[in-house]
This record gives sequence, structure tokens and C-alpha cells, in this order.
Amino acid sequence: MGRVVSAGKPTVKKSLLSRIFGSFFFRLLCSFVLAVVVWLTINTTYVNPPKDKDLSISLSHINRSALDNNNMELKTEIFRNTVDIYLKGRQEDLDRITANNFEAYIDFNSIEGIEDTSLAVELRTFNTDNISIVKVEPEAIPIELERRKTLTFDINMQLTGELAEGFYLTNFTRFPATRSFTARESYINQIDRVDVTADISGLSGNTVLHQQCRIYGKDGREINRVGWEQVVDVSLEISKDVPVIANVTGSPAEDHYVRYITTIPEIVRINGTKEALEQVDNLYTETLDIGNSRQNISRDCSLLLPNNVKISMNTLPRALIDVTIFKYQYTQDIALSKGRIELINNLDGYRYEIVESEIPLLLKGKVDDIANLDSSQISAVIDVDGLTPGTHAVQTIVTLPEGIISVNDVLLMVIVAPN
Repeated sequence: MGRVVSAGKPTVKKSLLSRIFGSFFFRLLCSFVLAVVVWLTINTTYVNPPKDKDLSISLSHINRSALDNNNMELKTEIFRNTVDIYLKGRQEDLDRITANNFEAYIDFNSIEGIEDTSLAVELRTFNTDNISIVKVEPEAIPIELERRKTLTFDINMQLTGELAEGFYLTNFTRFPATRSFTARESYINQIDRVDVTADISGLSGNTVLHQQCRIYGKDGREINRVGWEQVVDVSLEISKDVPVIANVTGSPAEDHYVRYITTIPEIVRINGTKEALEQVDNLYTETLDIGNSRQNISRDCSLLLPNNVKISMNTLPRALIDVTIFKYQYTQDIALSKGRIELINNLDGYRYEIVESEIPLLLKGKVDDIANLDSSQISAVIDVDGLTPGTHAVQTIVTLPEGIISVNDVLLMVIVAPN
């Protein structure tokens, strides 16, 4: 036989969630949360809604040295020094906010390469709770970079004018001798040369001129750029020629004489200040004593230089003195006939006669003077004043050319007799 199951009313079992959501307390909690949301919405939208505020704040440029460290330079300087920020917040919060709550800057350290075209504006905030930053204008600063380049140029010297008469320019220098420029490549590549011009008109002594450099481009025009000015010291060594005079003292041995005194060099070129050169017309050597010398003397001697004077071209201040010493030459082949002897102070009524037919002369002198001596250059006089009748030995006064000396005394016999 089969089993018979009787039909009845089904049984329903409630879940835990159904019990929670269907409870009174849950419905009460939901009502509270909804009420708070509605209150906040009404309060923020109608009672104390958020407001907008904008400020202009200073824009700082930091780490500018990063450009130099990376050999870069701005093609156009950044003149922007402020940015605008736009804020949102409740009125009481916005009222306490000023530009001092913000710091805006661009950081040159953030540059990655020459291709960078902008720097982001960075913003630091201080005590800005409950404030929203809506926007910063501008968000970035446009830049254009160019490589920095350094080139060094020799400074070309140009002298104009003429020195004072009798003076010479023996040397000139400039300091510095070169000029370096550091700037953008496009600027540096324009430079062709650097010149300095000095006017030397009328100068008569060592001088230092302070002259401004002039920079010229490849188009031949002068370039004037702030920071490229350069003053050059142009040192001019100005000289004049003066004779060298041998300072010789003493006399040669007896019967000897100095025939020549020469110096090597005969003329030296000296330089110094204008005041010093005005006082110098010649240069003396140190003293050379030739006392009792019988032979030629050759000696290297120092030149005596006045203060602030020196020999040009860094030559040593010395000169070679050559002293040529000769022995006097004698001659005995000259005789003066008595017809060429003049009698002076003779008295009327008396007759005067020289016994000797001629005067033998013993002469000495320098070689050249003796060689050129002629008897016509010689004269003689006898003074007969006071002579009484009779025969007398009388001193004869012989007149000789300069440099010729009579070695012997000339005594002639003179006869005095009445007419």
C-alpha cells in the first residue's frame, strides 16, 4: 500500500537581514542620517554657501645659477613677477587668507635641457585649511634657452699721433693682452676683433694710458653691450739718445799724452719718466784713472744712471772705454833764419846785430802736430831793452803752434854798437 501525505498550511522563516531592515530602530537611524544630509545641503547651499576669491602673489625665481652651471642663458629675460590664484571656501575662511599664505616660484633647477620651453609655477601654502585652490594663472612661464659660450680674443693695439721730437717708442705692452667674453652663442659668434687705440701725440717719457676696448662685429660695426666694457692699461716705453762721456782722470807718464778717448757705444738710448729724461743730456762712465800710463788702456766700465732712468731694450748699463796713449815725437830739422827774428825795444843811435845766422830748434809734440808743422808757423822775438854797447847772450822768445813745445832754451848773441 502507498503512503498518504496530507496537505497543510506552509511555514515561512524570516532571515536576519529582513529582521534588521524591518526593525523600528533601523528606520529611525535612516531617518536621522537623511535629516543630517538635508541639513548640511541646506546649510552649505543656502545658509553659508562657498565663495570665490582671487589673489595676486609675487613670483620668485630660484636657483638661477643653474643656468650658469649648465652653460645656458635665457634668450629673453623673464619679466613676469606675479601670478594670480583663484580660491574657493567659506567666507570666514577666505577672510583670513592673504597673499602671505602663499609662495609662488619657478625653479631653474627643474630645467632638464636646452629644449625646455617652460618652467612650471610651483606653489607653497601656509595655513590654508578649508580653502581650495581652483586655478593658478599662468600655470607655467614660457622660456627660450640658448647655449652659453666663452671665447677669448687678442687685444689689437693701434697707436696714433707722433711723439715729441727726438724721442722714440722702444716698446709698448697692454694689460690684459686678451679679453674673454661669455654670453649666448648668437652674441659671441658676432664678435670679429677687439681693438684698443692709444694717442701718443707729444709724449716725451714713459707713460701708462688707460684706454677703453672697442669690440667690432663681423659686419665691421662696433658692438656696445652692457657688461662687455673693458679698460686696458697701455704701457709705453719712450726713449731718447744721449752721448756717452768717458770719465777719465790722471795724466799719462812723462813724455806721453792721450791721443784718443773713445767709448763703445758712443750713444745709448735711455728711457724713463718725462721728468727724469728732461734732466739727462749725456751719460758718464765710472771714473777711469790713467795716471802714469805708458800704454793703451781698454776697460769695461759701468754707466752712471740717474734715478728713474734705465738703458732701453734691457741692455746692460756698461760701456767700453778705449784710451790711446802716444809718446811725444821730437824734431830737430827745423831752423829759423835770423832774418825772421824780430828785435823789439831797440834804441835810436844804436846798431843791433844777431851773430848766429839761424836758430836751431828742438821741438816736441803730438805725432800729427809734428807731421803737419811748417816753419812759417814759427816766429821769434828778442827784447833788446836795456842792452848797452857790447856783445850779449839774449833769451829768444819763440812762438809755436798750439801743441808744439820747445824743448831747449834759445840763447842768441846780440852785438850792440853806436851808429
